[in-house]
Amino acid sequence: GRRNGRWGDRRLIRWRRPYACGGIFDPAWSGRLVAGKSRIASIPHRPPSSDLLARGGMIPLQDDNPTELTPVVTIALISLCVLVFFYQASLPPRPSEMFVFQYGAIPALLFGEADLPPSIAVSIPAFGTLLTSMFLHGGWMHLIGNMLYLWIFGNNVEDVMGHARFVVFYLICGVLAALSHAVTDPTSTIPMVGASGAISGVL
Repeated sequence: GRRNGRWGDRRLIRWRRPYACGGIFDPAWSGRLVAGKSRIASIPHRPPSSDLLARGGMIPLQDDNPTELTPVVTIALISLCVLVFFYQASLPPRPSEMFVFQYGAIPALLFGEADLPPSIAVSIPAFGTLLTSMFLHGGWMHLIGNMLYLWIFGNNVEDVMGHARFVVFYLICGVLAALSHAVTDPTSTIPMVGASGAISGVL
């Protein structure tokens, strides 16, 4: 695009690992506040009760809500996410990173602050990655966690809304979630991936 009356002002995204969160968070924040970093009183750590552990904690495995419709949309979304992840996992490390940069939602691209290098640029518009990024995941646990919650809760919402409205609702939730995250740092060149935003809307 054109900025300040000139072309070429936007920067090209440099290569780096797309999942650059490791090492940012202080492990001392697990259960208590770091001394000297806050005036808020320390929060004591409370272990989970034995009753909670006996009932399986907070990880749902099924629900008891009966449904009438076959959740074809929920099954299709899960299948598509799994197939895309298998394809992504089958790629060598370098092409796998390129795939994430091409189809993940990068805030700097969405807001015209940067461009992909011409060698990996794709034909879809930047805002199209708000949709494609929903079907990418950063690892096995990311995928399994998202698909577990989508399977358990998605069929109930689809049963109430119907297939067509559920598709629209799911995609809108995912797009709004990605945009809400992107506006917090419009110049970020780190790709956003995952169906967490859409599934949060389902929940």
